[in-house]
Amino acid sequence: MTPPESDREERIWIVGMKNDEIQAALHPIPYNIRIQHQTVNELTNALQHRPHEACLTLITQKAWAGMSKAQRRIVSTSEACRLVLMLEENDHHVRYDIEEIVSQQFICALRMPLTTDKLNTCLKKTREMLLMCDDLYNMANEIILERELLARKNEQLDFLNKILTKASKSLDPGTIISQAGRDLNILLEVTSIMGVFWNIDAPAFLSAEIFTPPNLDKQQGKEWVGYLLDQAERTTRHSIKTYHVESLEHDQTLFHEVGLPDQGNMIKLPMIWNDKTFGILFIVSPKAALLGRDRVKVLQAVGNHLALALRNALLYRRMQNQADHDGLTRINNRQNFEKQIVKELHRHQRYQHELSLLMLDLDHFKQINDKYGHLAGDMVLREVADILRNAIRDCDFPARYGGEEFVIILPHTEEKNAWILAERIRQEIAAHTFRYNDHSFQITACIGISSIKPRMLKPAEYLVSLADQALYKAKTSGRNMVCRSAPMQEHSCCVNDAR
Repeated sequence: MTPPESDREERIWIVGMKNDEIQAALHPIPYNIRIQHQTVNELTNALQHRPHEACLTLITQKAWAGMSKAQRRIVSTSEACRLVLMLEENDHHVRYDIEEIVSQQFICALRMPLTTDKLNTCLKKTREMLLMCDDLYNMANEIILERELLARKNEQLDFLNKILTKASKSLDPGTIISQAGRDLNILLEVTSIMGVFWNIDAPAFLSAEIFTPPNLDKQQGKEWVGYLLDQAERTTRHSIKTYHVESLEHDQTLFHEVGLPDQGNMIKLPMIWNDKTFGILFIVSPKAALLGRDRVKVLQAVGNHLALALRNALLYRRMQNQADHDGLTRINNRQNFEKQIVKELHRHQRYQHELSLLMLDLDHFKQINDKYGHLAGDMVLREVADILRNAIRDCDFPARYGGEEFVIILPHTEEKNAWILAERIRQEIAAHTFRYNDHSFQITACIGISSIKPRMLKPAEYLVSLADQALYKAKTSGRNMVCRSAPMQEHSCCVNDAR
């Protein structure tokens, strides 16, 4: 238990009075007061070498007048030394300027002779003054703290405004994610950033869009995609039926080596819109586990701002995809293909490069629908589209032409190389096992190839017609076959596993 203020022991230094004078003046000395006589030299030495011992110090007017300037400076600049000036008893005619006394760092003055009552009054006034000083000190600290908090909030608002402004300038999710990673470097060290997003309108058939760093190798990419899909399924409590992986643009200032997924260096920002989580943004940082509460709150606010921008960008992309992409297979639709083939023919005519087209048709696809149902047929079309996506280059253009037919535009590709790619696709489809419910089955495909050489000025219909003729030849020649529109001297016109 803390003793009451009146019961605490008080140490007092008295300078300019002898011990016997002190004893005579303060007899008896109160039990809770410990008086110590100090000379001027002892006082200044103690304040210089043992400042923690400083206490209430009473100095006679005569002792103060006899101090050198250096000694006065030592005494008056001591923060812990509380000074009281004892005025002489017989100089009532002398006027003392209060301002002058205060300027010398004295907290008060009392007139000799020194008595116990005067000393107690001085102690009481000193305590009151110290309490007042403590209150003022605390108030000053609170004001400083409030100013710091306001300054910090202003900085946070500026930071959030910067993030929102930059995010709102783009309708490309990948651009928004990369820019957010660069901006977040102001708040913490970001070594990479990625995200997974899913459609919240059809939880029974979830499709996901995954954005990964550009510097992942094949094994790292596989591990990260698996991890992101797992996180999405844990969040939604539904399985992801289809997904699309997009690599973010290269940026050496943002993307560093990340290795394999590690919970210890990861910050997850859920993307929430209308109280529904539609994605997760993953920030990789070596200081992820050391974030303070303030930074966590800022990150949460950043997540709220980014969620709005990313939601708009994903909706815009979905609208574009609905116009340009097939809703079932998530590859380009026929309308978009017809636009693209015209563009590629213009490039072919302008730059004089080779151009090829593949047209693919699944063999006996109707039997799949009749035997297992149309949902099984839909699953086959989606997985065939995935096979095509994984087999081609970024510059190639796959599309669903109609029903079970697909086309692939191959810029800068001569007929021989188009043949090699078509044969590889045919083999991959034939080797793929499709699974629907408890059923497993396989399917084959026919592929027709058409090509035009540089300086051939032909319309789009010509290239499509040749591919269609080659496809028809493959279907009527036994199926599970690749055929070209015109024979080459070194190869036969069609090929399959039985060649």
